[in-house]
Amino acid sequence: MNWKLLYVLAGSLLLAGCATSRYKIAESDLDQNDYDQAIRHYLMMLEPRVHDGKPYILYDREAVTGIGVAYWYKQNYDAAIKIFNKVLEQNPDHGKALFFLAMSQEALDQESEALLTYQKYLRLPDNDPYRYFMFGRLDWLKRQSELREMRRSLQNEDLRRFSDFAENSVAVTYFLNLSDDAQWAPLQKGLAHMMTRDLSQISNLVVPDRELINALMIELGLNPVSLREPEDLQRVARILGARYMVIGSYLITDDLKMTLDTQIILAETNQVVTNMNFDGNLARFFKMEKELVMRIADFYGLFIPEQERSSLLEIPTEDMAAFLNYCQGLDAMDQENFTLAQDYFHQSLKHDKYFVDAQDYMVNPKIWEVTHNYNQMRVSYEVLQMVETTARGRARLVYTPPPDLVSSFNRLQWMGVQQSGQIIPGSNSRKGFNEASFSSAPIIPYMLLEPPNPPGTDNP
Repeated sequence: MNWKLLYVLAGSLLLAGCATSRYKIAESDLDQNDYDQAIRHYLMMLEPRVHDGKPYILYDREAVTGIGVAYWYKQNYDAAIKIFNKVLEQNPDHGKALFFLAMSQEALDQESEALLTYQKYLRLPDNDPYRYFMFGRLDWLKRQSELREMRRSLQNEDLRRFSDFAENSVAVTYFLNLSDDAQWAPLQKGLAHMMTRDLSQISNLVVPDRELINALMIELGLNPVSLREPEDLQRVARILGARYMVIGSYLITDDLKMTLDTQIILAETNQVVTNMNFDGNLARFFKMEKELVMRIADFYGLFIPEQERSSLLEIPTEDMAAFLNYCQGLDAMDQENFTLAQDYFHQSLKHDKYFVDAQDYMVNPKIWEVTHNYNQMRVSYEVLQMVETTARGRARLVYTPPPDLVSSFNRLQWMGVQQSGQIIPGSNSRKGFNEASFSSAPIIPYMLLEPPNPPGTDNP
């Protein structure tokens, strides 16, 4: 018999208390690579039956998603995508379906679609662990995409012509630290990161990601000093596909005075087309950066609408200690030292708990390690080992942080997440569940393929 999913009333779904054990049984089947048996157990929760000669099947979000995961493991990615998309029609903010939809798209080399799906992690509440798995995988996939693009450019370096690049293409290199005090060295990366992010928000500007520039510098063995050599700067610009390069230096004195010197260079000729210099107290650092971004926009003659300008000029933090720790966290992330990175981001938030950029990177190191892996099967296995489905169909982390992550901040966060609490300590202290997303809902009939045959039979 071919089971088909028909529209049923949402209130008709009444799962008994044994639902928890059924989820666990099916999840155990997945863990043991018995995917057909997992599908059978998930189907049991959908209570297939015939009424008036017509096949009916009830809808349980987690059970249907589990069937999609089983098809993903069976490498039937097209079927898995159909299932996840149907779940998301009813529950657009279902983290597990979103995560495995993106994983299926990855497996089919649909990288652009996967990136768009992973970016939907922002929809998910803080207590959904798949929010962090999606964020981690998005970070990894973007880095891999940029690395492949960069290596293709390296292979075809001699064929790349500046005349082929967009007129409004500009790359920001790391600034040179001229200060005697080493504590200001992290600003080299942090200033370039902040400027790159701000410039990328301006329409009609083509701006390579900082992570791509960082990977290229490592690949070529370059540093902020060597980028002052015309040949090296020109080569980097050619590989990045940028007509213009922004280079600069800064000096911070013992009395906390700052000088920021910046140049825009036409890469093809190494001609300095404009100089931008700023002097003032270090307290003006963040305003200097914004002024610098606006002057670059003026150089291109770009009009920035008022709403976009207001967003662009918003200063994420005015606490220099918070920003320095954030810069060091970025550097640790570049080195894939995720534990150290989290320490820095945590220290950043201790100085400024409202620093959203640091908040965004507050992800447990284990999640970064799990999601940053070429082997998709390994990623999915590790993810499912860290998550269980509760009786109410919620995803709950069962991973326990290692002893070195015992700060009050992390203890409270993980207590909130693991208990599916409605209060997640942190800067976003209260974020209720979207209860509607856990309710039953009808679903379109053709979502599932045929279930596997019962054991010992030839026909379904």
